Amino acid sequence: MKNLVLWMIVHWGFFRRWFGEGTPDDFRNPFWRAMEGPLAVKVLWAWTILDFRIFYHRIGTAKWILFDCHLPYRTRDNFWNGFLTIQIYVVGWKYFVWPKLHIVLRPLRDHFFELATPGWLFDKGFLHAKLTHMYWPKEQTEGQGGDAWGWEEGSV
Repeated sequence: MKNLVLWMIVHWGFFRRWFGEGTPDDFRNPFWRAMEGPLAVKVLWAWTILDFRIFYHRIGTAKWILFDCHLPYRTRDNFWNGFLTIQIYVVGWKYFVWPKLHIVLRPLRDHFFELATPGWLFDKGFLHAKLTHMYWPKEQTEGQGGDAWGWEEGSV
């Protein structure tokens, strides 16, 4: 045990460099430096294969939509603000293509659950995977936030 403690003290600089100290995202996402640095790619294109939504509020028409399904289109944004949203898109960079699946269940306005398979985000090229419960007010202060608090169109 003593050797382990000594080893951790000697190598603390290594841990601090990768896991950081002092940024709000270090505790929530300790590997963000690796994901956004050496593992990131330059995305050349991204296509959404399936965009399936249940129960959301469309802003343009001010109508509640019970069910919506969009088939292949060029990926411009994520839409995760329905009761249930399933999105599958494909990201391309250099000589590789990688699929990415997002499933978001939002049973209450303030609580949502996200499952995202490992893969690269279409807009930033960061390596990303997630299985989590999120609480909207906390995400607004500690996370990256989102555009729509209620059920209207937008990402959460």
